[in-house]
Amino acid sequence: MITALLVLILERTQMIGILKALGSSNWSIRKLFLYNASYLIAFRFVLGKSYWDWAVVASKTVSVYNLDPSVYYVTSAPVLSRLDYVLLNV
Repeated sequence: MITALLVLILERTQMIGILKALGSSNWSIRKLFLYNASYLIAFRFVLGKSYWDWAVVASKTVSVYNLDPSVYYVTSAPVLSRLDYVLLNV
């Protein structure tokens, strides 16, 4: 995530220069990047959390992740899905 934010800043150097030339303060530019970064982090967190919840429910009900029985002792990967774990991992 830090690398993505660093790339975001490095790609916007021209925009920072234009904003400084137009008279923007350092705080207003910093605030712009903080809002953008917080949006990206929150969006990725919600997206990743919803995908993980879907994968756990799908693997519990449909057995999506099948394993080769000649290599492993089980045919599918066991998943422990408890409601309190899901709610505490917000």
